[in-house]
Amino acid sequence: MKGTLYLIPCPISDETAPWDVLPAANKAVMDGLDYFIVENTRTARRFLSKAGVARPIDELEFRELNEHTAAGREVEELIAPLLAGRSAGVISEAGVAGGGAPGAGAGGGGPGPGGPGGARSGPSSECPLVGGSWARGRAVGLSGRVRGEVGRRGGGG
Repeated sequence: MKGTLYLIPCPISDETAPWDVLPAANKAVMDGLDYFIVENTRTARRFLSKAGVARPIDELEFRELNEHTAAGREVEELIAPLLAGRSAGVISEAGVAGGGAPGAGAGGGGPGPGGPGGARSGPSSECPLVGGSWARGRAVGLSGRVRGEVGRRGGGG
């Protein structure tokens, strides 16, 4: 069985506490992972430490996928653990995992044919979902609203 690729949103600012903008349900996913594909290891470690992940940071494996990563063999090496059944989280510096690097090469916003994956809720989390579905010829429907919108536009529904 293939592992699951999770696109994990993160705050862009170091000053923003992760759980001020991310749903608590993301913590269980992050706590269950020990393999992360990241744009920058140092800032990803800082984000996960600030988020209070359950495992010690030194026990987690980080692999970088950024503008310096060569397409082809290097990306295949990043994905190999997923194909072997190990799940991974993709964390981007820009706050939108899968919206560029990293993630475009590792998952492109979602699973490939036959592979599980999931974008976690958070700031701009719809971007990789919609982008990934469009790139693969899938249709995605979104409903709901941003929490802060209630009352600002006079709507409640």
